[in-house]
Amino acid sequence: MYTVTADFSSHARASAANVHPRRLHDTPVRLIGARNGRSVWIAGLPIAPGRNLQHCIDGALDGDLTAAVRTLTSLDGAFAAFVWDDTARRLVVVNDFAGLYPVYMRRTPAALRVACTIGELSDGRPDPAGWGAFVGFGHYVGERTSAAGVTRLHPGTVIEYEPGTDALTTRQYWRWPAEDDRLTLDRIDTAGLLAAIGESLAAYDVYGAEGTLLLSGGFESRLLAALLTQAGAHPRALTLRNPYEHLEIDGRFASRVARMLGLPHVVRDPDPDFFSTEAFLEYVRRHEVASTSVNLFIAQVCSELRTAGVRASWDGFPFGSVIKEKSADTFDLYLKKMRRGPESAMWRAARQVFAPSLVREMEEALDAAVAAEVAQCHPGRHGTQQFFHRTRIRHRIAPNTLKVYARDILPMLPGLTRDVFDRVVPIPARVRAGEAVYFRIFERHFPALARLPWCSGGHLLPGTRRDLGLRAIQARSAVVEHPRVGYLLKRLGLVPDRPPSRVVSDAVRDAPLDDPFLNSDGIRLLRRTEPSATNEDTYARELVFYWSMWREVMAPAPIARTAALST
Repeated sequence: MYTVTADFSSHARASAANVHPRRLHDTPVRLIGARNGRSVWIAGLPIAPGRNLQHCIDGALDGDLTAAVRTLTSLDGAFAAFVWDDTARRLVVVNDFAGLYPVYMRRTPAALRVACTIGELSDGRPDPAGWGAFVGFGHYVGERTSAAGVTRLHPGTVIEYEPGTDALTTRQYWRWPAEDDRLTLDRIDTAGLLAAIGESLAAYDVYGAEGTLLLSGGFESRLLAALLTQAGAHPRALTLRNPYEHLEIDGRFASRVARMLGLPHVVRDPDPDFFSTEAFLEYVRRHEVASTSVNLFIAQVCSELRTAGVRASWDGFPFGSVIKEKSADTFDLYLKKMRRGPESAMWRAARQVFAPSLVREMEEALDAAVAAEVAQCHPGRHGTQQFFHRTRIRHRIAPNTLKVYARDILPMLPGLTRDVFDRVVPIPARVRAGEAVYFRIFERHFPALARLPWCSGGHLLPGTRRDLGLRAIQARSAVVEHPRVGYLLKRLGLVPDRPPSRVVSDAVRDAPLDDPFLNSDGIRLLRRTEPSATNEDTYARELVFYWSMWREVMAPAPIARTAALST
């Protein structure tokens, strides 16, 4: 895979040479072409369901620039396109309609830089809005990032830049569909929806890769397994056990699905010390410290994919991100549920770790960033679902696939099409509540799979068949997952517990006390005291780790980690 950086200034001679594909791994950049004075670079995996993708790419290289842009904006999938037209003396950048593929820009007087990573554009200074969102939500909000002056393109955006005049124009070519109050559960065209997802699945054939299915006990991977099997494919399924949630029931549900569909199934055990290893540090670097990740189960998947020799993967999170209901009646209620308040343990930890002036800036900038993002959304409950997608899905969920996995494998994302989104997004949140759309899909089209129980979002849900075993599992999980009882069981060694992360303790030990953005007194206190089981202490130590990794990733010149891992 390559990252693409475009550097243009009105003071320099503009040409295709100003666009730099930089090699990250051995996979060549895909769908690159140059002719007729026009050069096109495409990062990610665009698809053209029902059309010939290569013809679409050829269309972006031929004809006038307006037609080329129209062709690129017609593509689906997760991608970014960079076009330099020598005749028009213009740079054009297009991101995918949902804005999942990361594209960042830095605008300075008489210059524009665009890249697929924050680190390519960072000058090492933090953005208080980005760090405020990191503390308040666990991920960024809107267009702001962790680096000062570096912003992310909104979903479905076209930017055009003329270096000669320093003229920059921005427009959106797709917008979140409005809610359709007429839609009820009985009126949803589930057959049409599955056909649309299936068409997008077939569109990935152009890449010639047999993907490995990341199979869990949840809805997205089960539906994807059913659709792949229905299409005549029998991909290998891969499951990473999670012994820290419901005593690993998620993986056992996945095994039942694989057996029912006749899929070859590989089950792997996670490294209990993963969060103290170089593999975890590599995850954080690739992720660019975009969200909190210590003890995040999904962080281990990338390492397991490499170990298992996976070259391409099937992932259903794009259609799952809109089929599932994640909303509240009002934005106030939504933010009360999703945003950490100023007296929360995380904000108290931030005051201990960061300089007081920076924390004040973080709080104020986050308020402004949230208000700006709310203004981009529909009003009411429908808008809160849109806010969830624009923030959590784009900034926390998608980067695992598109910034981490994509360095090694081809991430194939069925359902990431306007046809699918236009069918699902208008469904009122009240209709989608309680996974109702998923249950209806499986009851209508895959009744055998509907009988099996589910493990989704940390919750155990029954299938359509009465299952006494599930009731026993739910009762056991209620005991194990109880905060106080679970803590005691872990202390007694009766259920597995994650060991402390050594890289976190290393970061606290090595944090530079002369860093103007840190609270040196707070860091000294962390060094003098032993780690405690309180959330505030845990968050404070982890924030020091995130900051140290961010400093490494965003350094103007790449630096090596100075402290060896503890043994």
